[in-house]
Amino acid sequence: MGAKTGAKVVKNLEMYKKDYTFAQIFAKMKKAIFILLPLLAVMGCTRNTTSATLSSTAQISAMYLMANDTFPGFAKAAFVVDERVDTGLIYSKDSILYGTPIHRAVVRFSYAATPSQVLLYTPDTVRYMTGHDTIDLTKDPMYVRVTSQDNSTQKLYRLQVAIHQVDPDKFEWQQLVEQVASPTTEQKFLSASTGFVGYFQDENGVTAYTSDDGATWVQQPVAGLPDDCSVRHILVSNDETYYVAGSEGVYFSDDGLVWESLSVVPDTVTLYAMLFPLGPNLWAVGEDEHHSVHAYYFTRDAWGGDVEIPSASSVRNFATQVFQSASKRERAIVIGGYDKDSLPTNSRLNFEYSPTIQEPGNVRITDYAQQYVDMDTLINASLAWYCNRLYLFGGTHADGAYVESPIYYTLDEGLTWIVPDSTQNTLPESFGSRQGISAVVKGTELYLFGGYNDTEAFSDVYRGKILSADW
Repeated sequence: MGAKTGAKVVKNLEMYKKDYTFAQIFAKMKKAIFILLPLLAVMGCTRNTTSATLSSTAQISAMYLMANDTFPGFAKAAFVVDERVDTGLIYSKDSILYGTPIHRAVVRFSYAATPSQVLLYTPDTVRYMTGHDTIDLTKDPMYVRVTSQDNSTQKLYRLQVAIHQVDPDKFEWQQLVEQVASPTTEQKFLSASTGFVGYFQDENGVTAYTSDDGATWVQQPVAGLPDDCSVRHILVSNDETYYVAGSEGVYFSDDGLVWESLSVVPDTVTLYAMLFPLGPNLWAVGEDEHHSVHAYYFTRDAWGGDVEIPSASSVRNFATQVFQSASKRERAIVIGGYDKDSLPTNSRLNFEYSPTIQEPGNVRITDYAQQYVDMDTLINASLAWYCNRLYLFGGTHADGAYVESPIYYTLDEGLTWIVPDSTQNTLPESFGSRQGISAVVKGTELYLFGGYNDTEAFSDVYRGKILSADW
């Protein structure tokens, strides 16, 4: 190796050593950075946490109960938090449903700021609240103490929980009077603007009785009705009273006592009976000149039109009622009775009214008897729409045997009928089996008038009320 070559090698070695040293230092620095970064992050978090200001607010903003499959009604319990200067008050907005087991309620609180501690005080215990607590809300007195995050503030709240002491679905019945007048099988009681009016028809014509309270009755003269009219299907609509007298057409009265005839019915139509008021119209059942059965609609001042219905539809001794469907649409139902050939029929027509229905009278008619041919035939039953439930009272089967219970209710618009729980709704024994009852709802009360059975007629009055009707 020459001198020049040796000098070059030495120079390259020196440069390599220099580069290697720098590379080593850079590698070590990278390792140090990766180690320091998490430490710096932790230090930064620690500085932020320790420098944050803890809340001094000790306040409950809401209380509610957790529902479960057994008692879904827990979720409906509403509570009010009343902030006061000293001791706050948390109370149930309305009494909780009768029978709700509040002795084992799962309670949740919402807070204005997360507290450091929540204590529950009852007459026999003191316990920490975890947020998943089952509490016996029947204890009294009962307090909750909330301590703020920074432990500087405490607030005490009194808990007051009210629960209904009686079954809200329980009916209470009372007989108001044993006899309004000499009873007949042809009778009808209706609601009037000032109380009630009752009609009795016999060989001497029609007699009316009026009452303000259902207990005291006064006989009144009746003028303008045919002496032989059947009062059973007299109808009241907006304090006006209507009656169909066959080929003689329609009669009306402003006070239920003085009657006059209407001239709105075409000569080609024979009406059998009034049905109900539905939408802006009155409805009646009748036949045309070809003896086809129709539901006709009209007003006091003008004839409307008609909808053809099955020939086996009811024309007398039927039950009818206007009610509201689950979809909040106005409906009416006609059940049983006799058809135009005087044969018992299980016809059950359901009328649904809406201004948007593009059919005559803005009504859609469904004949449930065609869909459910095995439905029972009911004669001289009575219906009432009370506390958002449809009730049926009395009546007979097609063979004349009385229905098994004097009272039923339905959850499916009359397709099936249910006997109420006897612990909740039982009519007095004196009511007994009967048909031709008048069922009238007045405010929060339900009245049952008269009727008859195989041996006697009645003109008694019973008043019933479901306990929750005015809660």
